[in-house]
Amino acid sequence: MLNLDDTWRAYTEKLGVYEARPDFRFDLEFYKKQYPELAKAEIDYAKHFATHGKKEGRVATAYQKIRSERPNIDAVIQDILIDEELSKAIAEGQEDAAQLAYELIALPHRIDEQLSDFSAAHYTTQYPDVKDSGILPLYHFLLFGKKEQRQSLRSLRRNFYAGDKAFDPAKKTILMTVHEFTTTGAPLVALELVKQASKTHNVVVLSLQAGPLLERFRRECHCVFVTFMPHEEIDFVMPDMVAKIDYALCNSTDSSPFIRMLVARGIPFGFYIHEYTQYSLPLHKTIHPTFYADYAIFSSENVRDSWRGIMEDSGFDVERCSTIIPQAELKPGRVSRKRYQAARDRIGRILGMELGNRRLIYGAGSTHWRKGTDLFILMAQIAHKHDPEAVFVWIGDGMNHEDFHCGVWLEKQMVEAHVNEKDGFFHYLPGGDYYKDLVIASDSLFLSSRMDPLPNVVLDAVKYDCDVVLFENASGYDDAAYEDQPRFHRVGYGRVDEAAETATKLSRKSENLKRLDLARDDGNSLDDDQLFHRISTALETHLDTRRHFYLGEGDYDLPVLFTERDDDKPYREAERQKAWSLGRKTVWKSEAEASKALQSSDHPVHKSGFIVRYEEDEPEDLPDFSIHVHAYYTDDLYHDANSYGVYKRANRVVITTDQVKKANTINEIMKDIGIKAEIVQVGNQGRDILPFMQLFYDIEAYGGDDIWAHVHQKKSFSSTPGGDVWRNFLLKILFGDKDKISNALLQMNDPEVGLVAPFDPFICGWFGSKRILPIYQKLVETPFPVHPILFPVGNMFWTRRSVVDQMNSYFGTDYPWPNEPIANDGTVFHLIERLWPTATYDSGHKSIFISKPDQPRR
Repeated sequence: MLNLDDTWRAYTEKLGVYEARPDFRFDLEFYKKQYPELAKAEIDYAKHFATHGKKEGRVATAYQKIRSERPNIDAVIQDILIDEELSKAIAEGQEDAAQLAYELIALPHRIDEQLSDFSAAHYTTQYPDVKDSGILPLYHFLLFGKKEQRQSLRSLRRNFYAGDKAFDPAKKTILMTVHEFTTTGAPLVALELVKQASKTHNVVVLSLQAGPLLERFRRECHCVFVTFMPHEEIDFVMPDMVAKIDYALCNSTDSSPFIRMLVARGIPFGFYIHEYTQYSLPLHKTIHPTFYADYAIFSSENVRDSWRGIMEDSGFDVERCSTIIPQAELKPGRVSRKRYQAARDRIGRILGMELGNRRLIYGAGSTHWRKGTDLFILMAQIAHKHDPEAVFVWIGDGMNHEDFHCGVWLEKQMVEAHVNEKDGFFHYLPGGDYYKDLVIASDSLFLSSRMDPLPNVVLDAVKYDCDVVLFENASGYDDAAYEDQPRFHRVGYGRVDEAAETATKLSRKSENLKRLDLARDDGNSLDDDQLFHRISTALETHLDTRRHFYLGEGDYDLPVLFTERDDDKPYREAERQKAWSLGRKTVWKSEAEASKALQSSDHPVHKSGFIVRYEEDEPEDLPDFSIHVHAYYTDDLYHDANSYGVYKRANRVVITTDQVKKANTINEIMKDIGIKAEIVQVGNQGRDILPFMQLFYDIEAYGGDDIWAHVHQKKSFSSTPGGDVWRNFLLKILFGDKDKISNALLQMNDPEVGLVAPFDPFICGWFGSKRILPIYQKLVETPFPVHPILFPVGNMFWTRRSVVDQMNSYFGTDYPWPNEPIANDGTVFHLIERLWPTATYDSGHKSIFISKPDQPRR
């Protein structure tokens, strides 16, 4: 039988609490708090409970309270226990064993994690609402959390797997991250890297999701942890191992969720990038690696070129902080006659046809638009006319006839191409162990991908003596390193007609077979045993050359990776210091740094911009001004118009909206406040900015007013009316408050000033708009700067009519504006937001940005 009192003493003496609470069956502080009326009696509380309280049904510990409310709580406590002795004592019905377990788990200093699958620290990290409620975490979990299926340590621990490789303290330890354990391109590359790394390093593997490759990863490393919340969870599963990690290698942009964990713990890391930015969405997948990665390794120059824009925005030094290392070398091979014939026979049986000497052309990959499955089918239909005997096979998974986004339409296309008909020309095969036979049996691969970094299927094709027909500017195989590859036959991008003609004119593999019956043609195309060595050498060399480390906090405590919660303050400092140490552009260190960036630039738009500190006053004389509000939403309109005195001092208030019903609501709101507003109904086009710009097409109605404020109403589903922190930040700086006026308006007294906007502490680049700059540069005479530095982030500002006229002149009155819905970034309207300083400069004015460091930003 377990000695419960000795067990209690063993734990509490270590914590220094035994003297204050020698008996786990009585908690003095709990008893006092539970029964405050006893304080007047000046009694011995322990004695009172023993002689009176217990008989009166009073409870002396949190356990007793919870058991009075939930009599079956012992079973729940036993369920979360991992301490075998305690669990056995409860199972055998030993009196007070469950109470001891509860009171031990409730102790501080993470005793709970040693005894159970519950951790108060983990629970409150995972569920901030519990922490905010003030309820004891263990109490909440046992009574509510378990029923609500809230996560405990048990699920975390079940996702931790010991690997087959023993830890060697003499070796460096590397953390390898992968987004999933599927048998697709990036995870397979990661598996090969782990295999190679384990020869020279201790390897820890983290993945966001489990999958069929899990066991193979486990065999090649020291340990594996599968978690979708690595920052929040890793310290509860492997804290000692985290401290031993020398650096990390993140495989694929889909590993970006690991960045928070790495930055918070000061672990340097590199990214091995196989993806183009165009489809690496949402935007944080590309922005966060360029902000915080120490080094970037790209599989091809073609892929790196797609990242140059976002790297310029982020201040990422492309030449110093990145390199090109393909995942494997392209190795042309030959196929034996015997192996070729055996493969043809097997594929013929699978297709249900005699291949004979018919030309065989294949495509490979997931059935998806990016892989160009539809283009392969089109090519097959066209090529069938050139060579009616040719056979075309697509091999890959992902075909789902219920998938509205892709499968529905591909199935229709396959049906029209008579897919899988006996003796037909087009066949579809799911992935299988016959893939290698298909490659060996085929004459050529048509790489129909629209964008594909460096697909392994090409390595396989060349290894097994296939020609490859591929689009120009569609893959990493456009790199200079592959220019003279005789197996590659490039056609114009998207030109399936050229691909069909080329593929049917190529020489046949049967004409080039090796005479030997035995051929060394097996093995993995990713068998380059030097890949990890090349990557780790480049990364470690770069890390060894780091010399600049920034330790200051800066003037703006704003998060990019983390939250505004007090608990995250040290992490916010860590993310800023990491970015600044790397020279990356995330948050301005200070107003002075931003001013220096403007004035040290050689670009005229930047030199015409200035930062002024916020002030407010009660001026008698204001310049004549008008206010434009675009109110697609009306929720906060009453709050805004009633909270800022400028509304009642404006010459006119013009409010645009898109519906009669909204216009009527707006009319009632403004009447209630006592403001006469002109309400203009417009189409739902151009977000908030186009309705403002198009007002000035009507010279007679609006051409006489020079100074305008432009603001808008945007719905914030996470805040109450008037509670959107960012909108309040913008409006406070632009307008002041109910009684006082911001000096933002007073800047417009200077006829040389054409734009006044809030200074945003975040450094915002072109981002998605970068991709369309060449198109719109043709409309604007002034060259666009490499980085905008400052612009009215949020599209709220004071300006002059002449500046708006200048902006309108770039596009003309007949410009075909895109209709809603539009993308979240990278449209012409997002570009216009960044072009206001350019339009201001082109109209002969300067831009002013008002800084208010004490105003909450988010």
